[in-house]
Amino acid sequence: MRLVTFEDSVRRSRLGALAPDGRIVDLNSACALYLRDMEGEGAFYRLADALVPPNMRELFSGGDTSLEAAHKALDYVLGSDSLSGPHGEPVFHSADQVDLKAPILPKKFFHAAGFRNVDAIIGHEEPVIYRVPRRADHQWGKDPPEQPSAGLGS
Repeated sequence: MRLVTFEDSVRRSRLGALAPDGRIVDLNSACALYLRDMEGEGAFYRLADALVPPNMRELFSGGDTSLEAAHKALDYVLGSDSLSGPHGEPVFHSADQVDLKAPILPKKFFHAAGFRNVDAIIGHEEPVIYRVPRRADHQWGKDPPEQPSAGLGS
């Protein structure tokens, strides 16, 4: 299953999967449809939001349970003739109808280009500092070569 994050026509951020024909399946709507039709659940939207949330980070935090629910939902809608969710919302989107987004948005992003030896601090709970070598010929894990003193010697 190839996962994508996209914005639908009303600019909602959604979690999707690429179908074999190139369309994008809204996994949250597909899960709600699966829960209503196959499991007979009355609170299918609330359960779909918990099992297959419309956010990639939350889907992964749900672990195997969420990924299994996403697989079931995808298999169900690919094998059915239903093209809309429980309340008429589209389940399938063509790639030109949506805007693809970064799969997982960082929690934090700071660019620190003006500071020496700092490349970026990116999206972890605790800041991670990536250091840039001082010289182009410096290799990671090795001490930098000695530099001659300025103005000394001939």
